[in-house]
Amino acid sequence: AIVGMGGSGLGPHLLQSVFRDRLAVPLEVMNSYDLPDWVGETTLVVLSSYSGTTEEVLEAFRHAKKRGAKIVGTATGGDLERLCRGADVPFLKIVPVSNPAGAPRLALGYSIVGVLGILSRAGLLEISEREVKDAIDDCASAVKRLGPTTSWVQNPAKQLGRDLKGRVALIIAAGHLEGSAHIF
Repeated sequence: AIVGMGGSGLGPHLLQSVFRDRLAVPLEVMNSYDLPDWVGETTLVVLSSYSGTTEEVLEAFRHAKKRGAKIVGTATGGDLERLCRGADVPFLKIVPVSNPAGAPRLALGYSIVGVLGILSRAGLLEISEREVKDAIDDCASAVKRLGPTTSWVQNPAKQLGRDLKGRVALIIAAGHLEGSAHIF
C-alpha cells in the first residue's frame, strides 16, 4: 500500500501501472486519511509525502502503526521524518538538488526511483541495473528532444502545447499507461 497525495502520489501511480504484471503482490496507491481493512501485519505501507507534512499521510502512519504494518516513509523531512525516526521506521530522505522549484509534481524522478528502490529492496519487484540505466538514458534523450532549449520546429512537445492552446485535452490510455496519463 502506498499513500501519497497530489504530486507525491504520481510516481507510485506510474509504477503501479507500468509494473503491474511484475510485482510480487498487488500494489494499491491511496490518497486518504484511513487505510483499507486489509492493511495489517503482513502489509508494507509506503508513506510518500514530498514535504513530509501532508496531513493524510501522517494520519495513515498512525493507522499503519496501530495495525502493526511494516512501514517505510519517504519525504524531504518534516513531521513524517520525525515520526519515522522516533518509531525506528525506515525512512528514505529526498534531497531535492534537482528540483529548485520545490514542487512535488516536479519531483517525479525522486518519487519514482525512491519507491522503485523500496519495492526492489523489499523483494516485491525485481528490476535490473540495466533497466534502470536504460530508463535514465531514455529520459536524458527525451529531455534533449523535448526540453525547453529545443526549438519549436524540432520539438513535438512545444508543438502539441501550441496546438492545445484554448482547448480541453482528453487523455485516454491503456492500463500500463494509466500512471503516465494521470501525470499528463
